[in-house]
Amino acid sequence: MILYVRRTGIDPGAAEAPRGNAALMESKGALFREVLFDYAEEQGILVPKKPEAFRYAYGAHGKPFFDTPPLSSVRFSISHSGQCWAAIFHTAAVGLDIEDVSATGRHSGYDRARFERIAARFFSPDERSHLRDAADASAAKERFFKIWTRKEAYMKYTGNGFSEAPERFSVIAPMAEGRRDGADADARGKAVRRKRTPGARGREGRDDAAFRVDVAADRGARVFDANGDAIPGVRVFDLFLETGLRCACCRNAGTAGP
Repeated sequence: MILYVRRTGIDPGAAEAPRGNAALMESKGALFREVLFDYAEEQGILVPKKPEAFRYAYGAHGKPFFDTPPLSSVRFSISHSGQCWAAIFHTAAVGLDIEDVSATGRHSGYDRARFERIAARFFSPDERSHLRDAADASAAKERFFKIWTRKEAYMKYTGNGFSEAPERFSVIAPMAEGRRDGADADARGKAVRRKRTPGARGREGRDDAAFRVDVAADRGARVFDANGDAIPGVRVFDLFLETGLRCACCRNAGTAGP
């Protein structure tokens, strides 16, 4: 998997409500095509520049995907937070969420009452318990965004969005019968800043906005259904890219590779 992160200088949520994945992709078309060409070049996929090569289809709940060769083998997910835009590409289904929690970002502070109201609406009982158990505001903020980014990544992975009923699944292991197994075990993914050779597409020398994501097929935190049972074949993992960015990704537990 290759993850691209850009500081766009534009906050798409400042003047209007946040838009969906497909709408954001269209509004950021040039940027999306730039990183797509880069990923395709690395994977040895020859992408014609004619418009029909970029024809999208959409799932039942609006998740976009390529439906024509040679891009039909490419899966992707897009996320944005304030001025931060990110896209991840993989050879299998993938979901991504990124949140700017830096001192100058959209989520710079932590209004505990506000975030607890959000949790009451969207978090499972185990997730709400995990949030309440935080020792202080800083720990609560860390736990909130760990849960939120994992949940968003999972809903983007399935393509169901908020029709998934986010309060009915959990990215924190159930407490029943003392079960905390796997809550965060192996949940940290490895994102290595990628170096590029002169002459590669884009800026020469070093692309400081591209990361190679390396996660073993059997690693990552599990996702649990409303009965507390692990959903088979799914893993979600945290990515620590730089200070102030909270990121999570979801993919099939049986897949690895580029």
